[in-house]
Amino acid sequence: MRKKVLSILIVLLIIIAASLAVLFFFCEQHLPEPQIPVLPEQDTQDLQWIEPPAGAQILIFPINDGLIIAGYHNTTYFEKMGYPHYGIDLMAFDGGYAKIVSSGTGIVLGTEFCDNSLGYIAVIQYDDVFVPHTREVISLTARYYHMASLEVSEGDVLSLRQPIGSIDGSHEHYHHIHIELDANIEFPFHTPQVAESSSSLLYRHPATGENIIDPVLVLAAGDGQSIFVHPNALYCTEKDEPRFRIRNNIEPED
Repeated sequence: MRKKVLSILIVLLIIIAASLAVLFFFCEQHLPEPQIPVLPEQDTQDLQWIEPPAGAQILIFPINDGLIIAGYHNTTYFEKMGYPHYGIDLMAFDGGYAKIVSSGTGIVLGTEFCDNSLGYIAVIQYDDVFVPHTREVISLTARYYHMASLEVSEGDVLSLRQPIGSIDGSHEHYHHIHIELDANIEFPFHTPQVAESSSSLLYRHPATGENIIDPVLVLAAGDGQSIFVHPNALYCTEKDEPRFRIRNNIEPED
């Protein structure tokens, strides 16, 4: 009797194992391939065409063919990281190397290399900036973090699209650029985003972040630029989609 029961159990185990093997094979053959984003034409986006008033400039995104992977004050980012996100993060569309360029005419206020996740930092002041969201013309401080290389120094006067540095998709930390825009130009090195222990250039106290503006309310896509929200981004919502486009008649460098 015991032998009979044991034989039945062995047969059942064999059947179960065979069924699992078939199921595994079926699933393996029918799993969808990872969805790699396909870069559409910028013209297909519903972007608002804008022109600056006389004497003003419109800032463009600091990267060509880029994906926004973290939005301004994203709730999920705050829940996971434990602190707010005061800017936007962009990566190269192919996830690799990309130049970071000046968003307009500006002056470099300071630079630094931090031997941590911040990498190369640049702080740039842009004057006479037209803000499409409010229709104001103001000066802004732009802070850039996580660069893998740097091509500017303090005191440099920058032209539109002049290279600032680069990001490198193969690096653990320097695979994206963080940019934040601050309307308080009196204290350009004060930011609530960075711990003071991480940088000798930037100071958290007494920064509050109340004058920091969502970059997608300021930046426009220039000629040859394609900027989209990454379709799989955890830290983005519809509000992080680019909104504006400007024709500046300057083609991006390769």
